[in-house]
Amino acid sequence: MTTSWQFFAVSAPTRSGFTWHWHRIGTGAPVTSVPFNFYFDCVSDARKKGYAGQLPTGPKVPLPRLPTAPVRTIGVWR
Repeated sequence: MTTSWQFFAVSAPTRSGFTWHWHRIGTGAPVTSVPFNFYFDCVSDARKKGYAGQLPTGPKVPLPRLPTAPVRTIGVWR
């Protein structure tokens, strides 16, 4: 099975108005990260957990809340 990673922003009561999260599928149960205030902190944490892809592009708008089902994005990173 292929491991897929998704990176997304979620609306939050922070100074920027959102937080960053990563989501990993394909290694057993799906895993979603804790929230990160900064994009590079989120990607760095994902790398520590096994993400080996290129620096992903971030979404143009944050999601209103954490997804409860897989998020369809234009790009899925492996």
